[in-house]
Amino acid sequence: MAGPDLAQRQPARPRRRRDWITSIAILAGLLVGLAGLHVVLEGAGWYWAIALLCILLLGIGAGARALRWPAWTAPVLQIAALIATVTAVFAPKTALAWIIPTSATWQSWQRTLALAGRSIDEQSIPAIAVPAIMFLLCIGIGAIAITADFLAITTRTPALAGVPLLVLLAVPGFVSTGSSDPLVFVGAAAVYLFLLSIGSRRDQVRLAFGLGGLVIVAALVLPAVLPPVQSDARGGGGGGLSTTVNPVLSRGRDLRSPQATEVLRSGRSEYLRLVSIDNFKGSDWSPDAPGVEQRNTVSAIGDPPGLLADVARETHSTSIEVGQLSSPWLPLPYPSTGVTGLEGSWTWDVNGLAVSSRTTSAAGQTYRATSIVAMPTPAQLLAAGTTVPAGFGRFVSVPRDLPTIVRQTADQVTGADGTNYEKALALQSYFRNSGFTYSESAPVEDGYDGTGGQIIAKFLDAKAGYCIHFASAMAMMARVEGIPSRVAVGFLPGTRIEGEEPTRYQVTSKELHAWPELYFAGVGWIRFEPTVTRGDVPGYADETTPDVPIPSTNDDTGATAATAAPTAAPHGAQSDDAASTGGADSGGPSAAVVWLRVLPFLILFVLLALALAPALVRLLQRSARLRRLRLGTAPVALAWNELMQSSADLGAPVPDTVTPREAMQLVGHGLLADDPSLARMVAALEIESYAKDASGAAYPGLADDLRAVQRMIASYAPRSRRIIAALLPPSIWSLATGLVTR
Repeated sequence: MAGPDLAQRQPARPRRRRDWITSIAILAGLLVGLAGLHVVLEGAGWYWAIALLCILLLGIGAGARALRWPAWTAPVLQIAALIATVTAVFAPKTALAWIIPTSATWQSWQRTLALAGRSIDEQSIPAIAVPAIMFLLCIGIGAIAITADFLAITTRTPALAGVPLLVLLAVPGFVSTGSSDPLVFVGAAAVYLFLLSIGSRRDQVRLAFGLGGLVIVAALVLPAVLPPVQSDARGGGGGGLSTTVNPVLSRGRDLRSPQATEVLRSGRSEYLRLVSIDNFKGSDWSPDAPGVEQRNTVSAIGDPPGLLADVARETHSTSIEVGQLSSPWLPLPYPSTGVTGLEGSWTWDVNGLAVSSRTTSAAGQTYRATSIVAMPTPAQLLAAGTTVPAGFGRFVSVPRDLPTIVRQTADQVTGADGTNYEKALALQSYFRNSGFTYSESAPVEDGYDGTGGQIIAKFLDAKAGYCIHFASAMAMMARVEGIPSRVAVGFLPGTRIEGEEPTRYQVTSKELHAWPELYFAGVGWIRFEPTVTRGDVPGYADETTPDVPIPSTNDDTGATAATAAPTAAPHGAQSDDAASTGGADSGGPSAAVVWLRVLPFLILFVLLALALAPALVRLLQRSARLRRLRLGTAPVALAWNELMQSSADLGAPVPDTVTPREAMQLVGHGLLADDPSLARMVAALEIESYAKDASGAAYPGLADDLRAVQRMIASYAPRSRRIIAALLPPSIWSLATGLVTR
C-alpha cells in the first residue's frame, strides 16, 4: 500500500540551493524588522551590531547544512554561537576562555538584566542603546533569528517563520500606538511572500494568509486594546524618580506621585539643572542631538557661552549625593566648570554644558561640582540691547503655525520698544502678577497638558498650569520678541535639613521643576522664574532690586507693575492646588522603550501561536486534501494517506507495511471492517495500486466516504484522544521530528 506521504522529497542539490536562498530571505526579513525599531532606539550603531549577529547565526546554520551535517546540528550550533557571543561581549572575564559561561557568568547576566530594566524605565523614546539594552537585543533578536531559521528550513514550514518576525514588527506599536512604520510593514510583507514562494507546499497557502493576517492584527490592533505601557513617576528600581526630558515636558497627565521621594541632598541652596531643551517644532519642546564628544571629560567643563570677564562672579564648590533618581543626566548648578568623584563614564554637552552618560545612571552617585554664580548688573543686561549673536537663529526660531494669541500677548506685554532685558522682565512680571495660578490638575482636566503651540495658547487663556506651562510659554513669547531662549529642566533648591552639620538641603520629587533661560550678549544664559508660588526670582530679575527696571502697566493684558516683592514661595514650597494633588512638578513618568514591559505579552503570544501551529497545519492540510478529492484532481492514495494520518492522530496507528485489506481490519481498532465506505476506499486503492488500467479508480463520492470513515474513527476514540488529535496532532509532530533527525 501507499504509505503516508507527509513530506515531498526533493533532490539534495536543489534543496540545498533553496536553503541558501531561504537563509538570505530570513536575513532580509530580520533587517527590515530591525529597521522598524528606529522609533524606539536612538542612533544606528545598535542596528549594525545586531545585523552582524544575525548574519553570524544564519551563516552558521547555512554552513552546517552545506556540509550535510544532521539537521539538528544547525540549531544547536546557532544556540551555542549565540551564548558564546553574548558571553564574549558582555561577560568575558567571568567565562572560561572568554566564551564558555560559568555560574559567575549567569550572575553577571542577571545584573545586566537588572541594569537593562532600570535603563528602560529611565529613558524616553527613542532610547539610547546602552550595553544593558544591547544585551537584551542580542538575546531577543538572536532567539528570533534561530527560531525563524528552524521553522523555515529545518521543519520546512516557511509560513510559520513569520511568527517570530511578528515580535520585531509589534514592538514599536506596543511602545506607542501609531508609531509603527508603514514602510517596514510593506518591506516585511514583501520578504514574507518571497519566503513562501521558495518551494512552499500547496497546503501552506491558506496558512500563509492566516498568519499574515494574524501578524497585521497583532502588530496594529493589539497595542490599541492592551493596557498602555507606562512607568509611574517613581520609576523602576526601588521607587526612585525616573527623569527624562520629553516625558517631563509633554506628559503632565501622568505625574503626581502620592508621596514625595527624596531625590538628592546638596550642600548649597541652588537650582540644579539636568538638561536644557532648545528645539521647538510646533508640537513640543525637545532636545537637539547632544554635541557630546568622548574627550569631553567632566573634570574640566568648557566655559559658559557668552559670559565675559567683566561680569561679577563667584565660584562655589557643592557636594551632591544622589538618591533615587534614575536619570542619564547629572543634576548640577549652571554653569558648572568641573565635577569630581563620579563613577562610570560621563561627558559634557558642548551645546548646553549638560553632563550625561550613555552607560551609567545618576542614581547613587556622590560627587562634588565646581560652579560659577554669575552676578550681572542691570546696567550690563541693559547694555546687551537687542543683540542676537550669529549662530543663535535656532534659539529664536518660532513655528509658522504658532497661534495668534501667543504673538499678540507677547507684543502687548513687552511693548514696541525696549531692550531684550526689559522685555524679559515684562514677560516674567506678566506671569507672576496677572492672575495666573499654579495648578497641576487644571491642564489635565481641561485638556491642555503639554508644551505645544496650541497648548501654550490655551494656557494663556486659562491662566492656570504648572511649571512646564509657565516656562514654555515665557520661552516661546521671548522668541517672538527676538530674545534667544530655551527651557531648562532640573530641581528647585529644596529645604534645609534641620540640625544637620554641615548644612545640607533635601531635594524631593516635588522639587522637579522647569524654568526659562534667556541669552544676553556679554552675559550668556541666565535664569528667569515666571512660575507663581514656586522657586525664587534671581536678583537681576527682581523688580525690588535697585536699578532693575520696573515694567510699565499694560491694561490690555491685565499685567500690572509690581510695587512689592514678587510672589515667591520659600524654597521647596508649593501652592495649595499642588499640595492637594500630591504631585511632583514634573512632566510625567518616563516613557519606557518598554522591552521588559511588553516582553511578557510578546512571549505569551508567540508561545500560543507556536503551540497552535501544528493544529492549524493539520487543519489546512486536511482541507486542502478534501478540496482536491472533491475536484477529482487527486488519486485515491491521497485519501488513504489522509485516513491513515487521522487514525494515527486518534491513537490507532496502522503500520505502513500492511496491505490495504489488512489495514482495513486495524482501522478504528478493528471495529470498521464491515463499513461500506471503508470497503469502497480499499477497493479503489487496490485498483489504483495494482490494476494495469487505474483510470476511474477515484470515484465521485471518495471525499464523502473519507469524511464518513474519519467521523466513525473519531466516535470510537476516547474524548481525550480527540482533543489531542485536534490541538496537538501527533502526525505533525512526527513530521517535524523526522525532518530534524533525518
